[in-house]
Amino acid sequence: MRKVKILIRCPVCGRVSDPHTIANHFCKQHPEEYAIVQKYAVRHAYGWICTLCNKDFSFITSVYVHIMREHLKEEIENNINIILDKQLPETNEEEIKLEAK
Repeated sequence: MRKVKILIRCPVCGRVSDPHTIANHFCKQHPEEYAIVQKYAVRHAYGWICTLCNKDFSFITSVYVHIMREHLKEEIENNINIILDKQLPETNEEEIKLEAK
């Protein structure tokens, strides 16, 4: 069985790391942006729910980008990228980049 590492990008500063690290980074390094998520979203068992439209998201950064773009009509420079890093030492596969909506 092959392991796949998921990496995401911080929508505020562009830092790339695994979802857990970016979630901690987002909460600690960007408290103003995190306050927006706390105001308009709630945590549930599998991620986050936007309380304005009830859409659900896997990552805290994804719900932040959604709230800023769809409800507060703000532009976000650093789009969220979800990167499935399959370029592990055992394989020579290329990494796949998917843009989150």
